[in-house]
Amino acid sequence: MSNLIVSFDPGASLTKIVYELATEGKPCLMTMEPEMLKLPQSSIDAYMSSRKGLESPKPADEAWVSSPTDNDTQCTVVGFLARQFSASARLDKLKYETSIHKALAVIGAIAQHNKLPNRFSLSLTSLLPYGEYQNRQAFEQQLQSALKDFRFRGQRLRVKLERFECLPEGAGLAMIRQRQNGKEWFNAQTIAVLMFGHRNTSLLLFERGKMTAGYTNGLGFHQMVKRVIERTSGQDATALTSAIYAAGSDITPDNQTIRTLVKSREPKNLDYELQMIVNAIATAKAEYWSRACFQTITTTKWRRS
Repeated sequence: MSNLIVSFDPGASLTKIVYELATEGKPCLMTMEPEMLKLPQSSIDAYMSSRKGLESPKPADEAWVSSPTDNDTQCTVVGFLARQFSASARLDKLKYETSIHKALAVIGAIAQHNKLPNRFSLSLTSLLPYGEYQNRQAFEQQLQSALKDFRFRGQRLRVKLERFECLPEGAGLAMIRQRQNGKEWFNAQTIAVLMFGHRNTSLLLFERGKMTAGYTNGLGFHQMVKRVIERTSGQDATALTSAIYAAGSDITPDNQTIRTLVKSREPKNLDYELQMIVNAIATAKAEYWSRACFQTITTTKWRRS
C-alpha cells in the first residue's frame, strides 16, 4: 500500500483534493486556488525576505515548486501565493499540462503539513475533460518523471508514483449511480452525464455499463463571467465568480452579494452601476443556458443519428 493516497481534481475554479495517509486511514480534504505562474527564484527570495515575523502560512497557501531543470533560477508558484502575484488559472493551456505543477504543489503541501519523509510512495487519481482524455498517458508519464525529483518550498522530495488512475470528468457521477443501484441496474440503462465546469462542459454517454461516447466544448462558467466583465466596468473575474454563484437565482438590486460588486463611491452613480451589473449578469446567464441547452440537444441528436 502506498504511503499516500490522493484524489486530485485540478479544477479551473478551485483545485480539490481528498487524501489519506497510510498511517492514519482517514480521508482529509484540502483545496488550493487554481492560479499558477512561472517566476525567477529571486522573486520568491524577495517575497520571503519581506515576510513579517508573525506570518506563518500553511504550505498550501504559500506553495512554489521547482525541478532540477530549473537550475535554481526559476520556480512555479501555485494557488493562493500565485494569486498574490496576479497570476491566472491558464485556461488557454491543456489541462494536463497545467496539472503537473499543481500536482507537485499538492503533494508537497501534504508532505510538509504532515511531516512526511523526503521519500515516500504515492497512489493518485485525477480527472481530465473527455475532450482531453487521450492525454492521460502523457499526463502519467510526465507526472511520474516530475515526482521523482522536485523541490517544494526549497525542500527536496523524491516520490514514487506506484499507481495512477485518470478518469474523464463526470465519470464519478455515473459511478455513484452504479453504487446506489447496483451493477445489474447500471448495465441495463442508457445514462447521459452532463458535467458543467468552470472551464468547459462535457457530455458522457453510458450504454450497457460501458462509456460509448463523449463530447467536450469550451462553454464553461468562465464564459458567463467573461460576458459580464465585457458589459460592466472594473469587475474582477474572481469576485464575480463567487458573487454570481452566491446570488443564485436572486439577481436583483436588493441582493447584498450583488451590491458588493459596485465599485463607484459617488451616490449619484451607485444605482446606475448596480443596475448595469444586474442586467449584465441576468443577460449573461440567459445566454449561457441557451447556448448550453442548444449544444446539448445538438450533441444528443448527433449521437442518435
